Amino acid sequence: MLAKSLRFKFLHRSHTIIGLVVLFLFYMSTYFGTLTFFMPYLKVWESPSRHFVPLAEHAFNIDLLLGELLEKQHLLSSKPVDITLPSFRDPLLKLSSESQNSLYLNPLTNEVIKLSKEENLISTFFNELHTGVVIPLIGMPLMGIMSIGIVFLTLGGFWLYFYKHTQTKRSKEGWKSRWLSWHKIMGLGIIPYALVFACTGAFLGLMLSYSHPFAWSASSKEESNMRKLVSPIIFAQPVYKSSETKAIMLPFSTLRAIANEHYPSLEITNATLYHYGTDAAKVRFRGFDKNSVAQSGRINRLSITLDARSGVVVEKRGLENTHGINQALSLFYYLHFVPDETLGVRIVLACFGVALAFCLVTGYLLWAEKNLHQKGWLGDLTNRVSIAVLIGILPSSALVLFLQWLLAFDLFDKEVWIRGAFYAFWSFWLFYTVFERAIVTIIGRMLKSTLWLLVLAVLFHGLKSGFFIWDSFEKGAWTLFGMDVMFLLSALLCFVLAKAVEKKELFYRYERKGVFDGY
Repeated sequence: MLAKSLRFKFLHRSHTIIGLVVLFLFYMSTYFGTLTFFMPYLKVWESPSRHFVPLAEHAFNIDLLLGELLEKQHLLSSKPVDITLPSFRDPLLKLSSESQNSLYLNPLTNEVIKLSKEENLISTFFNELHTGVVIPLIGMPLMGIMSIGIVFLTLGGFWLYFYKHTQTKRSKEGWKSRWLSWHKIMGLGIIPYALVFACTGAFLGLMLSYSHPFAWSASSKEESNMRKLVSPIIFAQPVYKSSETKAIMLPFSTLRAIANEHYPSLEITNATLYHYGTDAAKVRFRGFDKNSVAQSGRINRLSITLDARSGVVVEKRGLENTHGINQALSLFYYLHFVPDETLGVRIVLACFGVALAFCLVTGYLLWAEKNLHQKGWLGDLTNRVSIAVLIGILPSSALVLFLQWLLAFDLFDKEVWIRGAFYAFWSFWLFYTVFERAIVTIIGRMLKSTLWLLVLAVLFHGLKSGFFIWDSFEKGAWTLFGMDVMFLLSALLCFVLAKAVEKKELFYRYERKGVFDGY
């Protein structure tokens, strides 16, 4: 019995210590990771060139334009040309080839679009904050270490709950008991989510970051980039004989229809042209199997290759023809990125992400109530810095959305201005939390600032793009409408929370206990 009691005591203490160590970095990763679930839709919302109403199922037709476009852009060569078809991830049609800039087309008009001034500024920045790339050299490894800590917290927390639930009596109802209940309930509910994303995140953040020595050793000190070593194996590209004899190609839409006929379960996302315009031309259609989405993700795309002149099937690569390692890697990446899943799954995962962030915050509040009210000015300063990190991140990220549409798209170094404003605004809240004595006032103003910035972001999006929220609804631009609605609902939630903070006894009680009462 004594051994069990000591084991519980030490595990509880390590749970607390590791939780405090991983809290701030993993909270930031969780917050921005939750936002990146909506990255495909955010890319559309932030880019004026993607503000159009796509046809049903992203239909397009480049039959008449394809040959002319390839010749005009000097893409008719021995190098393959990859075509990324319009989808929910990007409504534009993309043509790319090795050592050449990518070409984007509006699938409705087949107009070539220049995206140099608007390419994925917000979504890229948020993703870098999620992965820790914004911290040079050590950012991704740090996030990987934090993920390992979350795995320990998840498993250790489950053991603590099971032991306490079976061995001890239930504590009396109170503020601490209520926070503890929510912390436990949320924690138990997100165990599968936390384990999956923490384990995959640990691999991506830690192991891939430290793969250079292994690549260096395996290549006899010739190459330190692991991707260059494994890519030719995992992503082996077919090689077809070239020809100088010109030939007439079947229309691209006809070839696509033939591919769908011979491989009906293949959801085509890309097409690669080999020696297009000659009698050796081939078109390789790639995508995922509708019945095995996880095993045929971006790491293990399935394909069917046709002769571009006759439409005869040259090669068909189904799931049964792929290596088990490729399938396992595809499943691994699917669990972290859910690349081919649309809105429904992403909303569910985002809700789990919010629950994980809530667990981290309530865990901190439990520790702060128990320990920091006895620490005087040090405890007070610790809490204020914590609030600046945990809540100050909300208005800072909302400012990024607002500035994206407030600033001109041709502004020189617009990305630098927006990123700098994000860090400056976050720093402002850090200093403000030290300056302002009343913690309720601090939290209320942070939430209200977030509210106004989100509303202004939606307003300026409508003013600058011409797609106000009601216009998006009338025209059927559901991605734009959905993003505006999500931002407005988030603003409404901030308003409700700001009012709740002012009325709830909890934070006033913290101040009276001395946790937030100043120096």
